[in-house]
Amino acid sequence: MKNIYLETLASIICSSDKISDKGVPITLSVKGVLISGELISKGTFFDDEGNSGLRSLRSRLLEVAEDHDLNDNNGVDPDHDFEPTLYLKNAKYFVGGGQIPTEGSALIAVDLNSVDAFNMGQFKQE
Repeated sequence: MKNIYLETLASIICSSDKISDKGVPITLSVKGVLISGELISKGTFFDDEGNSGLRSLRSRLLEVAEDHDLNDNNGVDPDHDFEPTLYLKNAKYFVGGGQIPTEGSALIAVDLNSVDAFNMGQFKQE
């Protein structure tokens, strides 16, 4: 879905390496599945304790890119500022009348181009 407002949120919030405890409540429809959580920065997403494996992988990918001079390949940085990715914390999937995870929440990365619809605010199932 091409939407200037969602793309702007992604470029301002999600592309930042700044770490913050606060997120922006949002609900997404991704290929018919509702995902609700708080939109956060890339820095906050990778800094979270639950993503230590992804953080290590990201660091290693950047090292390999630097070792092989891939950072200057056609002027493209392998960890460029704007990625078409939305990062969420305190997130849940809502499928078939239930929520996943059933307790707690998850960190989720969503491809911006796979979003069908969105609204500002977090959906909660009572």
